Amino acid sequence: MSTLNKTGLRFAAAGAAAALTLAVGAPAFAQSESPSTEASETPVAETETPVTETETPATDATPEAPAEENPGGDSEVAEEKDPALEEVPENEVPEGELPEAGEEDEGDFGSAYSYLYIDEVLQGADLGESVEAHPEFYIEAAAENPDDVAATVLVFNDSVSLESIEGEWELTNHAWAWAPYDNCNVWEWGTTCVVTDFEGEADTTYGIDAPLYFDIVDEVDDNDVAPYYAVDVDAATLEEVLAEGYYDFETDNQLGLTETEPTEGDWYYGFGAFYFEASEALPNVPTAPAPGGGGQLPTTGNSSIILISSAAAAVLAGAVVFYMLRRRKTATNWE
Repeated sequence: MSTLNKTGLRFAAAGAAAALTLAVGAPAFAQSESPSTEASETPVAETETPVTETETPATDATPEAPAEENPGGDSEVAEEKDPALEEVPENEVPEGELPEAGEEDEGDFGSAYSYLYIDEVLQGADLGESVEAHPEFYIEAAAENPDDVAATVLVFNDSVSLESIEGEWELTNHAWAWAPYDNCNVWEWGTTCVVTDFEGEADTTYGIDAPLYFDIVDEVDDNDVAPYYAVDVDAATLEEVLAEGYYDFETDNQLGLTETEPTEGDWYYGFGAFYFEASEALPNVPTAPAPGGGGQLPTTGNSSIILISSAAAAVLAGAVVFYMLRRRKTATNWE
């Protein structure tokens, strides 16, 4: 497959990170205000709506009667009500029945932190070359409700600035990810592959069963990094994903996941990362063993606050936008 012709800024994630909350376990810090907001607004709509419904016939029957003559001034309250409250649906979930933050998503998909990832340095990343990458996905915990998982979306981002990895990823346009398979789609910011027949098991490592490539379209340096991760989606989200891209699941040219021996090294929550090393070694790029080296996975150490947002699948502006901007290592200390 020839080098993909991508143009423009090629970055759709910066302005669309919050476009979808249908994905796997919305982050707690992103939902921390939702229960209080709904709890405060919903009772107002419930108490004022009946007043509007009961007082409206009286007002229509006697239009000449001023609002001040209505005992208690209820009609004035209804007339001066914030117009935004009119949009509250009548079947709004009553207070006391609202789900806890993250409860709905986690109940649908299971653990929001099921996957762990390992980094890899892609050597021979010279201008004009294509290098092969070997992502690995370790399942720490299986989905609580596997029947609700309609597909697993694999996300391979193009190279972004390492300096932006803790915030909004900024494309460097030095390396482009692509996977020449019919269940994969290329976007301006990377590549997604939809795997519909995957049933993972806990405490198991999976790799892809066909090559993933990065085209080196500009000189790489130690500021280039290409994140990757996996997202479990339900049937409704899968329909949106398929509607925004072209995926053909009927051919034999498919990318899938297969069980593999884990590579020794540090494993991370949130996403894995590919670094790039040209023929002349870069002094500040971390080294990594060759993939498939075997060995045991490290146990998860004491965690500080989880600095990642949950993987989510969104459909916006003709592209699937995934937001997962931070990660933490399974060990207690950062490198």
